[in-house]
Amino acid sequence: YKVTGVQTCALPIFSSAGDGNDGNWSVSWGNGSELGWSASRLNGDEDSGISSDHAYTVAVNLHGSTQTVNGVEFIGTTASSGTNWALTAGFFSSVANANSTTVSGEIGNMLTDGFKYNGDPQKIKLTGLTDGQAYVFSLYGQAWGGERTCELSCSDLSGSITVNQDQYNGQVTDGILVECTYVAIGTEVEFSIDPLSSHTWHLYAFSNRASDFSPQLASVQIDSLWKDRKSTR
Repeated sequence: YKVTGVQTCALPIFSSAGDGNDGNWSVSWGNGSELGWSASRLNGDEDSGISSDHAYTVAVNLHGSTQTVNGVEFIGTTASSGTNWALTAGFFSSVANANSTTVSGEIGNMLTDGFKYNGDPQKIKLTGLTDGQAYVFSLYGQAWGGERTCELSCSDLSGSITVNQDQYNGQVTDGILVECTYVAIGTEVEFSIDPLSSHTWHLYAFSNRASDFSPQLASVQIDSLWKDRKSTR
């Protein structure tokens, strides 16, 4: 997989609660390596990152029954929307039962239930967020066969990640976990998946949880910041 545009050092993130015309903006400082996309092999419950210690806004198991993983209930549904989530583009086809997976535990059972797929682009919208709160969005998947390369991005974060969802096909284990840590700008966020080949992303299950990432916030006047910058030259 390939990651582009991910912050890897302590950099400021500028945002405005209004239209920004008055020059009043906020600056978020923090360890930028904690923000952005990541992808890793998913072996089972133990490395799924799922924990009842986290506060979840969404936990969904598509085209399957309700499952509990590490104390977290994933709601089983065949719908395209629910409380705090909606599939806003793509994902209009479905498979009721996935192929056999080598992922262990309850997360493995969830990945065999089924999935939604098809469409370009494919989009997932989350609502009910807290402005300024950091979250971790997680996609849980397994290999189906061949190559399934897509570019994933987040409306509240610069940069993207390119992932072959089927990169572990034929291996033990064949699961994959893709996550995005972001800071909510407002109460909604949308994730886009752009297939780069003829095959689209298989959406088995996903979740969104509050993150411990705590950027340091400071309110500044952009005009003053610009003047201070010029005075040091």
